[in-house]
Amino acid sequence: MKTIEEILDLTRPASAIISDLKNKQIFVPSWSSLEKKYDPMLHDIIKNRALRPDDKRNDKGKIEKVAKLIYPAEKIAVRKMTQMCFTIPVKRDYKDVDNEEQKEFVRAVEKVYESNRIDGLNYKRFKAFFACCEMCTIWFPVDTKKVHYKYGFPTTIKLRCKTYTPMPQAKSGLPQAYMYPIFDAFDDLVAFSIEYDVVLPDRSKEKHFECYTADKVFFWIDKGSGQGWELSQDDNNVPIGKIQLSYIYDAEPLYNDISIDRDEIEFNKSRQSDLIRKNSRPIMKVIGKILGQKPVGDTTREVYEMAEGGDIGVVAPPLNVDASIKHTDNLKKDIEESTQMPNLALENIKSLSGVVSGEARKTLLSDAHLKVGEKKHDLIWFLDREMSVVKSLVAELNVQWRKYVDTTTCYNIITPFVQNDERSEIENRKTANGGKPIESQLESIQRFDRSSDPEQTYNAIKQEEKESAETARMESIFTGAE
Repeated sequence: MKTIEEILDLTRPASAIISDLKNKQIFVPSWSSLEKKYDPMLHDIIKNRALRPDDKRNDKGKIEKVAKLIYPAEKIAVRKMTQMCFTIPVKRDYKDVDNEEQKEFVRAVEKVYESNRIDGLNYKRFKAFFACCEMCTIWFPVDTKKVHYKYGFPTTIKLRCKTYTPMPQAKSGLPQAYMYPIFDAFDDLVAFSIEYDVVLPDRSKEKHFECYTADKVFFWIDKGSGQGWELSQDDNNVPIGKIQLSYIYDAEPLYNDISIDRDEIEFNKSRQSDLIRKNSRPIMKVIGKILGQKPVGDTTREVYEMAEGGDIGVVAPPLNVDASIKHTDNLKKDIEESTQMPNLALENIKSLSGVVSGEARKTLLSDAHLKVGEKKHDLIWFLDREMSVVKSLVAELNVQWRKYVDTTTCYNIITPFVQNDERSEIENRKTANGGKPIESQLESIQRFDRSSDPEQTYNAIKQEEKESAETARMESIFTGAE
C-alpha cells in the first residue's frame, strides 16, 4: 500500500493521485441505496406497480383511485434519535483551567462555537449522519480585512466551519460531497478528501476535489472541458499541524432492520384504504315492490310507498377494520423495539393512567437512553476531535495561547432528553442535603429569569422584609405587646 507521501507526489498525473485518494478503506453504505429506504416517495408502495397499480378508468369512464399510503418509519427513527441526543444541547465541561489568561482562551473558544451556532448545527449535521451514515465538518480561518473583538481580542480573522454529507442539500440542508478518508496502520486519519460539484453563474457545473493533510490542503478542479483534473492550489499550509476537520461514519444506519415491517404497514394501510373507499357507502336493501315513480314526502326525509309486505332498509357495509388496525399497531411496536425509539405521540401519552411523574417518564425513555448510550461514544469522539481543531485554530489567532491547547481539557457531554419533574428533583436534592435549602434566594430569583436585574430585585425584597419587620415591631410597642 502506498504511503500518503507517495500518493501526493505532485510529479504524478493528477488523475492518478485522485484515483489513489479515492481508494476508500472503510465500508460505508452508499446514499443511493439508503435513499430508497429513507425517502418515503421511493418506497415500493409508490414505485412498484406490481404491488400497487396506478389509478385507472373503469367501464363507466370513472377513475378508480388506488391508495398508496406511506409510513416514513426511517425518517421517524432518525428524527427521534436526533431529538434524544441533541434536544438538550451538548455541554462542554472544561477542566484544568488555572489562571485568568487560560479562562480568556476558553471564552474565545466558546465564542467561536457560539458564532457558528453550534447547537443548531449539531442537530442538523447529526440528523444527516443518522440518515446517511457519514458526515464531516471542516474548520477554516476567513480573513475579513476588518478588525473585530468577538473573541475577546482584536483580529481580522473569523473561524468558520462547513459540514458535508453524501445527502443532497435539498434533503439535509447541508452541502453534498463524496468523502474519502485514508487511515494509517494505527487507524489514525492521515488524509481526508472530498469531491463536490460547484454551480457557476451560467448554471454550468465544475467538479472540485480537496485533500486535507496535517501539513497542507490541495485543491483540484475539473471544469468539464475534457482536460481532466487540474491542480488549483498546493501551497496552502496548515499551521496547526493536524487535519482541520472532524469525520464520523457508521457501517449501517440505525433504521437498518425495519424496512420489511414498514413495507407491510404501508401495504396493509393502503389495501385497507381501498376497502374503506369501496365499501363505506351504505347499501340499500329493498324487499317487495316500490309503488310510484318518485318518493312521496318532503325533501328532508324521503318516503317510499311500498306494496303490501314490502320494506326498505340499510345494510351495514361489510367492514372490519379492527384486525387491520391491530396488525398495523403490532408492526409499529416491532419497529419501535428494533430502533429502541419510544412512541411519544400525544395519544400514546394520554393512554397512560394518571399523572406521569418524572421518574415514570425516565422509565418510559429508558430504552431510548440505552440506545443513546450505545451511539454516543462515536458522537463524542467526533466532538472531541472537533474541539482539538478549534482550540488549535484559536491559539493561532493569539499565539500566547498555544501553551493551553494541550493543557486545557474539555469533556463533551451528551445528555439524553427527558422532561424533568423539577419538583421531584428539588425534593430529592433537599432530602440528600438533610432537608436544608439547596440554593440561596438570589439564585432562586436568577433561575426564575423574570427579573431584568436579579440583584436589584433581591435587595428590594430584603428592604421590604426589613420595613415589614420594623412596622410589626412598632405596632407591638403601641399595643403593649412589648
